[in-house]
Amino acid sequence: MISRNEIMTTLSDIRFYYANIKSFQNASKYVGENIIVKTAEKYSRAIEVAPPKLYELYIRLYVNNGTMASVAAELSYSIGYINKLNNGLVKYLYNYFDKNWEDK
Repeated sequence: MISRNEIMTTLSDIRFYYANIKSFQNASKYVGENIIVKTAEKYSRAIEVAPPKLYELYIRLYVNNGTMASVAAELSYSIGYINKLNNGLVKYLYNYFDKNWEDK
């Protein structure tokens, strides 16, 4: 079973990957594809069936490399609410991977 801390660490890695995607794509031509690419694909499959607010949060925070403050401003939410949504995202992913163990 995947832990909450593992999910949070992986989300951080996914954010880093998307922020540097061109570098990863270029490097993969020479040294092979990093494991984060497959991990990001697994998380994308999980997000495809997430509730819309969590889907949007994932895209803005992790794919588009936003901060909680910038996403809060864009959506006219408080930072506290974004934090609450992010906790909900982690909980959603935890439950998704618990039920879909082959996607871990």
